[in-house]
Amino acid sequence: MNVLSNKPHNIKDANLAMLTPIQQVNALPDKIVVFDSFEGIGLENYFNIQGAVLLLVKHGSCSVELDLKKYILTDHSCVVALPNQIARISEISKDIKFICVACSLAMVEDLMTHINEAISLIIKAKQQPILKLDALEYGNILQSFNFLMAKLKSSVQNPYNLQIVQNALLALAYECIGNLTKSENIKQPSSKKEVLFNSFINLVSKNHKQEHSVTFYATNLFITPKYLTRVIDEISHKPAKRWIDEYIALEAKMMLRSTSKSIQEISDELNFPDMSFFGKFFKRMTGISPKAYRENNGSP
Repeated sequence: MNVLSNKPHNIKDANLAMLTPIQQVNALPDKIVVFDSFEGIGLENYFNIQGAVLLLVKHGSCSVELDLKKYILTDHSCVVALPNQIARISEISKDIKFICVACSLAMVEDLMTHINEAISLIIKAKQQPILKLDALEYGNILQSFNFLMAKLKSSVQNPYNLQIVQNALLALAYECIGNLTKSENIKQPSSKKEVLFNSFINLVSKNHKQEHSVTFYATNLFITPKYLTRVIDEISHKPAKRWIDEYIALEAKMMLRSTSKSIQEISDELNFPDMSFFGKFFKRMTGISPKAYRENNGSP
């Protein structure tokens, strides 16, 4: 078992450029990369996913952290990491064999326009990022991975190369979606509400360090705070303010865990009035003080 160090690590933006050192890849430049080795990636770091990643473990095991929650991947299981999630892979067994697809943010956004219930599925995938597959499910998903790789290789000279690869990727996405949703029906909100939710999440991901109030986001979306709160709660079963606070708390955790900034500096960077307000907020969200969290190496 290859166990990585537990010391604090940097957070790096994970885009397709970071996969350049890998030797064995199939790729559509700036769109998608399929690979089966971690060599050269620098797994000692945490990564802020700038796109999406789908990892299928064929054999062996590894640990995956997503937004600081730890999951164990074993034979015939897969994990999906979505835009702006913080991810890290560790504890990789020596016998691991896997296949991984990484897509650019532009590719993900385009793919989402073709998938019904896209926002609901994003929420579901964040709640349940790991799929443990039976033999048939694994075989079908592996076949879709292999089909995608074949199209990346064979369609290079075709003027519709991008469209061919997109459709192969879409087929893989629907294989995963089918397994994600087969046991329950996902409620489909109206398209306008889905668009509003997506716009809200995008705003929060970009502005949560400085803007903590629902009013700010409602104003920028040209609606009232009351209406925004009602729609976000209806779509995600979580209040708008809770989404904002969770983004702030996650940012604080990562800074405490992976930087040497003082608690005062973190408080300032996250736009709290003072360190006392920050400490009370952090303890309310995590059940532990910022100092204790850091001393425990991020184990709340």
